[in-house]
Amino acid sequence: MHRASGLGPISGRLRDGSSTSLHLRTHLPLLSPNVTRIPILALLGVLVVATTAAQSFVNGDLEGVSGTSVTPPGWTNVPYGDPVCEADAEYAATPDLTDVNGPVYSNGIMGNPYSGSTFECGLYGAGYHEGLMQSVSGFVPGQSYTIGLHQTVVKQSSTDYLDETGTWSVYMDNTLIGTTTPTFSAEPPISLNKPWDLRFVTFTATATTHWIKFLPDDDDADQMPPNGVRMGIDCIFLLGGNTDITSGAFLGNDTSFCVGGSVLLETGLPGQMHVWQDGSTGESLLVTVSGDYWVEVELECGAARDTITVSVVDPVTVDLGEDVVTCTGNIFTLNVDVPGAAQYEWQDGATTPGYTISASGQYWVEITNACGSVSDTINVTFLPAPDVDLGPDIVACSNAPVILDATFDDATVVWQDGSTANTYTVTEPGTYWVDATTGCGTISDTIAVSFVDPLVVDLQGSLSCDGTPVVLTGPPNADTYLWQDNSTGMTFTVLVPGMYSLDAGNACGVVSDMIEMLLPSPPAVNLGADVVLCPGSSATLNATLPNATYVWQDGSTNATFTTDLPGTYWVDVLVNGCFGTDTVDVSVDDCTVILEIPNVFTPNGSGDNDLFTPMERKGITSMRTQIFGRWGNLLFSTTDLDISWNGKGPNGDLAPDGTYFWVLEYTTVTGDRISLTGTLALLR
Repeated sequence: MHRASGLGPISGRLRDGSSTSLHLRTHLPLLSPNVTRIPILALLGVLVVATTAAQSFVNGDLEGVSGTSVTPPGWTNVPYGDPVCEADAEYAATPDLTDVNGPVYSNGIMGNPYSGSTFECGLYGAGYHEGLMQSVSGFVPGQSYTIGLHQTVVKQSSTDYLDETGTWSVYMDNTLIGTTTPTFSAEPPISLNKPWDLRFVTFTATATTHWIKFLPDDDDADQMPPNGVRMGIDCIFLLGGNTDITSGAFLGNDTSFCVGGSVLLETGLPGQMHVWQDGSTGESLLVTVSGDYWVEVELECGAARDTITVSVVDPVTVDLGEDVVTCTGNIFTLNVDVPGAAQYEWQDGATTPGYTISASGQYWVEITNACGSVSDTINVTFLPAPDVDLGPDIVACSNAPVILDATFDDATVVWQDGSTANTYTVTEPGTYWVDATTGCGTISDTIAVSFVDPLVVDLQGSLSCDGTPVVLTGPPNADTYLWQDNSTGMTFTVLVPGMYSLDAGNACGVVSDMIEMLLPSPPAVNLGADVVLCPGSSATLNATLPNATYVWQDGSTNATFTTDLPGTYWVDVLVNGCFGTDTVDVSVDDCTVILEIPNVFTPNGSGDNDLFTPMERKGITSMRTQIFGRWGNLLFSTTDLDISWNGKGPNGDLAPDGTYFWVLEYTTVTGDRISLTGTLALLR
């Protein structure tokens, strides 16, 4: 395993005590074919591969005089109101410059710097968001840069800011470029042993000058809200040039090489001080034997150290064995834990040495180490347990046998009578069973079979005038009934005339019948149309029918009724037990008939005389009007008593000026039917 060492400070800052840029480039000398290169400053295994210098941070070691709401020279706080600051007020937006004595020793705002004499600590939570920032110039737009920083957790006891983990969020202007991996601290609030972790954030510059902002952040919710986390930061520096550094692990993961080969550990940082475990100070170290190797590289605020384990391995072999046939439900596990293997890859992408199989298929594994890759394949077949299902109990038609099927691959079948065919023909009712046996066990199933005869459906019944219900009945040996209204009972009660149908079903199929239920015809009583009486006249209403009895509205029982008074008159007629009725209205009128038709109209849209309509009309109950052209073609027809012709033809086109012919047929209040003809001049 890779082991990241503690990153403690060394005496002083840079040798001349000043702030400077850190220039990086790759250093890749030619190697023999048996030498493997390992970049040293490959934080999380990624090498710094190019150099683009920029101004480093001024006072990156955050040196100054400790105090509350104080930033060190060269730095300023991220102000209240800044888009990335969540503080509720200006006083809640400035961090505290901290040393071993304070500024508030008693409640934990104190601690050991990573390097130098002071560090900055900021609070996040309860309305506070205390960060610091600096404007940095000299960037090349489009180039990649890495910011390094050291962080620790500072616990403030007086207000219960006791979160044990936290991070720093880093912004380029107002854009978040990264949040550091959290740091954990089990130290109490007052401690001079606060653990410092080296963290990196990589970004791409978009301008030559950027504000770089650092704000504390919380990686969990155990202290927020209402409390929060207080984080320390120290030794901030800038690495330039297409970097992709995201951790504090210099040497990356442990590595290995094949027997007979070697691996070259290489710093890629020319001009920096390096010290290897054997005391050598070169920029690379050639490794030919297994062991633990470390290097210490001097950075801006001190030295960083990391350790890597290098192993010499032999070529690996793998044998999954012969193809396997087993029963469904068994668990089959392949285990290829090979000493010296660096990577396992199964056919589905799994990467563990062991692989559990529960389905038939072809399986393979590829094992890789520094010497190369080997693979093997195995076919695994799961035989199903015997499965036989004769289905639910059967009710079958007596005119056909039932075939029971117990077919199953590679199974031996035995029926209740000892027969061994896969199918069994049933012609008598009874209970039947079968045993099916394979190498994976025996299973049984049982079924009951019964038989029924075909159905006969014959619906009978008729309605009577007195409204007595009629019950239609289906066959009693049916399994299902479906009437015309989707009801499903064996009987159906008929109350009104209509068509009634039944579909009755059993194992032999569905049989249908339909019946029309009719009432005896009621007597057809007809008193005629409504009556209009002229002064001094009377009307006789006649309801005469053979073998009938009568009841009029006044209780009289004659076949006729004479009246000279207006009103509504009705009669109930009973013939052979069935009733019929009719009603007529009698009204009185002076019987004057007037119909005056104009002989000219001007449909020009003026609003005056635009419609052909009677000039006066009285005593007319209905009227049909037809208007013809000079060649006898019908232009307009209506039963509207007002006629209201607008001078247009049937297609909506305007009729031309000229003479037109009309025919009127109307009925008067006395019942007279009269026909009239005439001419009409149309002038626009």
